[in-house]
Amino acid sequence: MKRSVKWLLLGLCWGCLLIAFGWRSTPVAAASQRVLLVYDSKNTVANGTAKIDTVQRALTSLNLKVRTVSQNQYHKGMLTQAYAGVVTMINWPEVGLTNQTFIHDRDQFQGAKLHIGDNLTATEAQALGAQKQKVSLKQFTLKAQQASQQLPFSETMTVLTQTHANSTTFGTLATQEKDAATYAYGTVYQHNGYLPDWRNNGLSLTLAVQTMAQVFQRHMQQQPMLTITNVTPYSHLTLLAHLSQYCENHNIPFAVSTTTVAQNTTMAAYKRFTKALRNVENHNGVVYLQTPAVGNPGAYAQPQRELQNLISNELVAFAQNNVFPVGISSQGYWNQDRVYRQNFLTKTNSWLLLPDHQPTTFIHEDQQGTAVKQSFLAVSASSFNTVKSLAQVQFAAPTALTVKLPATQAKLQAVERQITGLNVTWYQPAGHLDTTLQAGAVKVSYRDGQYFLNGRPKMVNDVVKQNFKQPTYQHVVRLKGFFKVQGMILTVLFSVIFVILIGFIWLGRKIYRNKYYR
Repeated sequence: MKRSVKWLLLGLCWGCLLIAFGWRSTPVAAASQRVLLVYDSKNTVANGTAKIDTVQRALTSLNLKVRTVSQNQYHKGMLTQAYAGVVTMINWPEVGLTNQTFIHDRDQFQGAKLHIGDNLTATEAQALGAQKQKVSLKQFTLKAQQASQQLPFSETMTVLTQTHANSTTFGTLATQEKDAATYAYGTVYQHNGYLPDWRNNGLSLTLAVQTMAQVFQRHMQQQPMLTITNVTPYSHLTLLAHLSQYCENHNIPFAVSTTTVAQNTTMAAYKRFTKALRNVENHNGVVYLQTPAVGNPGAYAQPQRELQNLISNELVAFAQNNVFPVGISSQGYWNQDRVYRQNFLTKTNSWLLLPDHQPTTFIHEDQQGTAVKQSFLAVSASSFNTVKSLAQVQFAAPTALTVKLPATQAKLQAVERQITGLNVTWYQPAGHLDTTLQAGAVKVSYRDGQYFLNGRPKMVNDVVKQNFKQPTYQHVVRLKGFFKVQGMILTVLFSVIFVILIGFIWLGRKIYRNKYYR
């Protein structure tokens, strides 16, 4: 009897351990996934670098660590089982993949595989359980449930036919022709995926991210977050106040991506700027601290220390004025630079990844992007203006639909109409965000709509109604009376001198005439 009880207790202990480790195994595995992205060419003429940037940011938004190499940089044995998957990206079909070593290693690889673009090989098509077919000179309409958007004209595109019955598809490509065949846009079979085309925005990007999420088993579906970009201390703060009020009146939560300064933070202009940001926080908005513009990093002897001091000073100045950023917004290439990443980006667990703007300035480019708890993929909201039934679209990764802060009243009204016209249910930061931003001695946290500064709850000061227009200064001339008196004295003095000169002239003329009369 005792022996039976002993074995029963031992079994219960093992069961508890298995349950405990079972619960823990999923997030640990998810957090450690790495992906190798291999592209054929940057193809800068056709804006190929922007496509690479968007693929990197999309994978990062799925909480994947991305290492990026060109096919010329790939060497034998680089693709190991340490990677959860590999992404092949054809950026220039006329060049395509010529590195046979990579092709061989990819075919032997047992992890997840995703092919983006043309030049799909027969081996890849077979792994997808389908046949490949090239179509030419077509303009497709991309459809997903009730949503649709017309795509630009395509000269050639490789599509899949006779797909396997167990494959999962995302969106369909259809032409305007009557009774024309339709093709899958994104296709996933087992651990293999295919996207015939890549675009940096709109419905096609949304479906591409859904395909990625299925390939790498990253299910992170949520509503998009409205984000106002191009906010700086020199912006038209009155329009920011109006747009914040508009969003609150229409029950639209939103985020603001703003740059700031680390110096002159006691000046009145900075106080007005932080007042405008507190106004955002009090109108159902949150603030993301945007990374600074980079000029010549080589001018600094220790760029690492400069970056650390910069974010620390900016965060201190914000905290002193009751502005509490919930994360960092940045162009995507900062995550591909070791110095930027380690000394600025990783100070927070919440990123808002913006598209790159050329030219990009690196300090130590390593193309070894990491991932944090939550990364929003920033996409221009205007790219969805032509999407029909956008409310039916599902976003498979954290996504930020961005609008630029308008510079005029007319543009403000256009932005407001655009936001309303999108007709989507927006992401609620107050109900979902759980973030930390720490630099130096300052730690800002945001949880359940509550701000914390160094662990203590903080309330944003109530905003007093204020005109955010630039102040007008009254020019006071303090010596005005003095110069008026001085002018009168000089006038009298010159008048006397003039009279004396006239007298001397008259006297001289009289003396001169008397010489001849004698």
